Amino acid sequence: MLNYRNLLLLGLLYCIPADPTNTRIDIHCDDPSITDWCATMVLYEEDNPRHHDIIKTESFCSYKPLKTFEYPNLFLNGDGSRHYEIGYQLSHTCTKDGQHKCMKSPVKRVRVYSTNNVRFFDPIQDVGTYGPCANINSK
Repeated sequence: MLNYRNLLLLGLLYCIPADPTNTRIDIHCDDPSITDWCATMVLYEEDNPRHHDIIKTESFCSYKPLKTFEYPNLFLNGDGSRHYEIGYQLSHTCTKDGQHKCMKSPVKRVRVYSTNNVRFFDPIQDVGTYGPCANINSK
C-alpha cells in the first residue's frame, strides 16, 4: 500500500533548492610575444546526453597575460543527479600565429546540496584544436 506521507516527503525533497556554487576561472596566456589576444568563454553545467545548461558567456580581448572570471553564488539547474558537472569551453587567439583555437576544460564534479568552490587554473597558449568552437550543445 502506498504511504502518502512518504510520497509527500519525497515530493518536498525535490522542492528544496540546491546550495550555491562559487566559480573562479583563471586563464593564462603567458607567452610574452603575444601582446594581445581575444577569447569567448562559455561556462556550462554538463548534462547528458548533449543538452548542457549554459551558465555564462563572456567575450573579451586583453593585452594582459591573465584573465580572471569570478562567479559567486551561482544557483545552477542540474539534470536531477546529486552532482553538478561544471566546465568551460574557450575559443581563443592566444596562439603564436593569431589563429583561433578551441579548448575545453576538464569537467569538475561537485555536490548539489553543499556550498561548493570550483576553480579552474588553465594555461591556454597554443592549447586546443584549430578553428572556433562549435555550439556547446551541437552534436
